[in-house]
Amino acid sequence: MSSVSRKFNKNPFMRFLLSGFYLCVTIASLTAQEKMPMDHSIYNDWKEIKNLKISNDGSLIVYEINPQKGDGILCITNTENLKTDTVFRAYKVEFSPDSKYIVGLIKPYFEQTRQGRKEKLKPEKMPHDSLFIYEKSSGLLIKFPDVASFSLPKKDNEWLVFQNSFLGNDEFDSDEMTNHNDNNLITKKFNKLRAKLKPADLTFYQLNNGQSFRFENVLKYSLSENGSLGIFSQLAMDSIQRSVVYSFYTSDQSLNIIFECEGSPEKLALDKNGKKASFIYSKDSSLITGYQLYTWSPGESYSELLIDSTDFILPENYGLSGYSDLHFSGSGERLFFGIVTIQNEEDDSLLSEEKYSLDVWNWKDNFIQPQQKKELKKNLNYSYKVFYDFNRKKLVQLEKGDIKKSVLMDKDDGNTILGLSSDKYGKYLSWEGTLYSDIYLLDPFEGDSSLILKKKSGKVGISPFGKYILYFEKEEGNWYAYDIEERLSRNLTGQIGLSFADELNDKPQDPSSYGVGGFTEGDEAVLIYDRYDIWKIDPKMIKNPVCITKGEGRKNNNVFRIVRLDKEETYIDLSGPLILSCFNEINMQAGYASLDCVAGKNPQIIMQTKNDYPILLKAKNAEVYAFQKGDFRNYPDVYTCGPDFKVFTRISDANPQAGQYLWGDTELIKWTSLSGEELKGLFITPENMDPAKKYPVIIYFYERSSDRLYKHRIPQPSASIISWPWCASNGYIVFI
Repeated sequence: MSSVSRKFNKNPFMRFLLSGFYLCVTIASLTAQEKMPMDHSIYNDWKEIKNLKISNDGSLIVYEINPQKGDGILCITNTENLKTDTVFRAYKVEFSPDSKYIVGLIKPYFEQTRQGRKEKLKPEKMPHDSLFIYEKSSGLLIKFPDVASFSLPKKDNEWLVFQNSFLGNDEFDSDEMTNHNDNNLITKKFNKLRAKLKPADLTFYQLNNGQSFRFENVLKYSLSENGSLGIFSQLAMDSIQRSVVYSFYTSDQSLNIIFECEGSPEKLALDKNGKKASFIYSKDSSLITGYQLYTWSPGESYSELLIDSTDFILPENYGLSGYSDLHFSGSGERLFFGIVTIQNEEDDSLLSEEKYSLDVWNWKDNFIQPQQKKELKKNLNYSYKVFYDFNRKKLVQLEKGDIKKSVLMDKDDGNTILGLSSDKYGKYLSWEGTLYSDIYLLDPFEGDSSLILKKKSGKVGISPFGKYILYFEKEEGNWYAYDIEERLSRNLTGQIGLSFADELNDKPQDPSSYGVGGFTEGDEAVLIYDRYDIWKIDPKMIKNPVCITKGEGRKNNNVFRIVRLDKEETYIDLSGPLILSCFNEINMQAGYASLDCVAGKNPQIIMQTKNDYPILLKAKNAEVYAFQKGDFRNYPDVYTCGPDFKVFTRISDANPQAGQYLWGDTELIKWTSLSGEELKGLFITPENMDPAKKYPVIIYFYERSSDRLYKHRIPQPSASIISWPWCASNGYIVFI
């Protein structure tokens, strides 16, 4: 047998590679007194960090440490004193706008939930989440049991709203319930309604002083983004289904009835400033149509009927949908909802076995039969998006006929709206694995549509100021911008002389693009990626394209990409420095760089090391950063630093037990293929490997993996891939 060592010349390595996928050689014992090889019992000891967040002022960093199965913890680190508090089983965490509080949910114990599922308990009998409030200044933790959901304002406001879980009805004495007292009969019927609709208590809670207001039997609720107004629907104590909709002002805690009727609202919506409210209502929520749309504004004594399903304002043969989304645009001047085609009612006088049921299939159908059957109910009840324009007091239908998807600008206020029609290209999804669409420009005033692009695949996006539509032509590998005003498309990248499609594509399909960084202010330019660099391109093609990374990426094999640190920004601001991620395709080292577009300098490498950096966050109002950093041996723990990225502070230790186990080492291997192409692979060897000994070898061949040289993999079971660290820990050499 041949021995395998860490160094290979060209020819012996090729002979080794072609010899087979599994090479059995003599197994040698590894000697490492202080460490143990992994076995399958240790998987749940390894944990992962999830949902890393940083507060607006940068004073708090939170993250979850979760096992593969079981109960996790939430860690809360104060960046000022580096003190870390923990909340067991917490998740879905949000900061208050002023960064003084953290609010989130706490899961029940894993074993309690598991046992409840084994016993097939009803939802109301299952263990429920709790809500917690963490105060930064004192570290005080307040908990509320049995909470299903909560809402925090996005702007400065000290109010919190949360709703409890439905816990079932109170038990009543059976003898008492048989008494024909009117109150008992009402209670019995009301409890049947509660069991069906599952209302629960709703609480408005003031974070700074603990003042609270609780309301029983609440069905739905909504809180404005600025926290000034809340609305909720309440099931009234009655023998029939009757609901009341209230408004609640957080400024003076005033409560007002704005609607009361038999039935219940299905959707509630508020604009972000608490100036408009809306809800969809029906006497019978089991109906597909037959809904009514109401609106209300502060200062009005009662809600006003805006649209009825029988209203002439709706298109013919359409009714309001109770299942579609209901929301206001950012300005509050548009109210979006859905309408459905009215179906002919079935003859209920026939038994089910007396009704015909027939599937008809044709080879020319756009979708295969199983997909048609699976999506039948969804298609019959499909909601087409419309909006009501309050300024013009007009309904505009965006989606109709084959146009079943619309794309709007940020916050849904812009006048550039796209419609996508895909059904006629459905067969290509089965044949090619690609879904094509015809692209229409929709008139936001009349709802008319005009076809502008045919059979386009991939994402089609609107520039943030609505001047252009950006799309990628896969067949030719170029980016195009469609000019809304001039109604023409321009090739943005064809004259540059570089590929903007994946140069290493090895799949039997057209290569994808490298992506886009975004548009600059005013849609003056779009930032597009090639394999390595970033190009600033004028969508009107008056100015020549400029490589803002000065070609340094391709020159040094560094892949530069823009890191969007402010998720609320709709465009890229080039007036200040940009943070770029950088990854070197030769040595596989990663890190970050800064780019000053005003000074016109080359990208400046801030750090580039033998590590993986999966995430970088910045506080919205402070120069405080949080990121994860790891390598093959070390899990990517959380670090924090200032704007110079020179001094890091590690604040997490997700897997302290890792030091007890043998791990492994990775090495980048290069060789020349029979066709003369240089190829790369990973060579994973046992820890403290003895080159004089022989080891069993596993060859794993699946796509490219060499760029994972410094990526960490936790030991975990998988249905399709091997565990690299487990193999190395148990004395195997793995070639990937």
